[in-house]
Amino acid sequence: MVKNRVTKIIALSATMLMMFGVTGCGSREALSEQEVYARNENTSKVLNIHTSGNELKERIEQLYPDYEDVNDAEGRIGDVSVHWIITPNDDNAYQLRMDQYLADAEQLEDNDRIDLFTVEADYAKKYTQSGMLMSMDEIGLTDKDMADQYEYTKEMVRGEDGKIYGSSWQATPGFFLYRRSIAKAVFGTDDPVEVQKHFETMDKMDESAAMLKEKGYPMFAAYNDTFYPYNAIKDTPWVNDDLTIEIDDTMYEWVEKTKTYSDNGYNEKMSEMSDIVTEMGKDGKVFGAFAAPWYMGYVQVSCLDNPEEPWEKGNGSFGDWAACNGPMGYFWGGTWLCVPKGCDNLKEVKDIIYALTCDNATMKKLVEENGEFVNNSAVMNEVAESDYQCGFLGGQNHIGLLIDSVESIDVSNVTVYDQGISDSFKNSMLEYFEGKSELSDAIETFYNKAIVLYPELKKPE
Repeated sequence: MVKNRVTKIIALSATMLMMFGVTGCGSREALSEQEVYARNENTSKVLNIHTSGNELKERIEQLYPDYEDVNDAEGRIGDVSVHWIITPNDDNAYQLRMDQYLADAEQLEDNDRIDLFTVEADYAKKYTQSGMLMSMDEIGLTDKDMADQYEYTKEMVRGEDGKIYGSSWQATPGFFLYRRSIAKAVFGTDDPVEVQKHFETMDKMDESAAMLKEKGYPMFAAYNDTFYPYNAIKDTPWVNDDLTIEIDDTMYEWVEKTKTYSDNGYNEKMSEMSDIVTEMGKDGKVFGAFAAPWYMGYVQVSCLDNPEEPWEKGNGSFGDWAACNGPMGYFWGGTWLCVPKGCDNLKEVKDIIYALTCDNATMKKLVEENGEFVNNSAVMNEVAESDYQCGFLGGQNHIGLLIDSVESIDVSNVTVYDQGISDSFKNSMLEYFEGKSELSDAIETFYNKAIVLYPELKKPE
């Protein structure tokens, strides 16, 4: 199904190539390390990195000792200046700006070219299938270097030629994050094994939501808290082989589930990733959220009474959280490092990608210092079997339950359209959830929004 769908998307890739003024893809043969560096003899003295937030900069500062920070927008690696170009994802701004950089690449001076950029799960395939990137073996990373990375993270950025066009430091298996104190008040226990029994199926989750509501606790903060697991387990992609938009039955289930939860007071009717933070503090009443490992970092900062004080139990709700699998396995998000053709700082770029995504020592540091679930099976297996304790989760070693789900992650239904279509679907359903429109009207709004974003798509007849 993936191969058939991707052949239909070739037309989009060809359009992108024409739009970006690219006339040829060049050789796809792997280069030896000597050839990589020989081609890099005239290294630019400026390394331009484009990303949508501060996470990559923070990781480089933490894990790459050759990097020297100068200010928010500039750093140094030896005699090479590092320029940071940060464009938020809001309203597709990051992709639009990245598209323009790629379109202008041939005309730009060496010091102005993008050398390294990030992509996220919802739009990774747009770039890795574009023919505009260098594969990881072209920049000098070998199969051996990437051998411990989880397979789905490589499939997400695999091109039609079988080569891998990005590398990630994180894996993002989903789980259910919940408040220990509320679990004790409602279920009589905060033990993850016991709490999981209340959430092992969707029917059990419905029963638990009713129990929580009876005690004065909404299960979720936002309408969209359940969107990501449903979206990840749908049976069909958002776009089929003939570029028709399809709404999988799983997504209709999500809509009706969310409507029921909203009508019954099982959520706080908040907007995604906005007002939610107010419910994560010590006095918050929301029980939990479907989450991913990176999400914990977001919650950790939000839940503290004082971020300047030690991050330990008693500071806000820190330590009053735990993790269980929940009713379904899924993944949410992820960030990959990619290299556009024309990169003129290959040595530095290769070293950064290796340090951040392949080196076992730095991967382990990310687990121990940041609580990340890193993209390295050897490191995660070691941590799962150790006495590691996550302070945010009250001392729980949650790595084992994440390992159970990461191997089952399936990305075969991911398309180049996912970010725009998913956002359009969520936003179009809001008036239905709020009782301001019929479902049929919300669905029609969704199709119209999606086709404005992607004019080559069509709605079902």
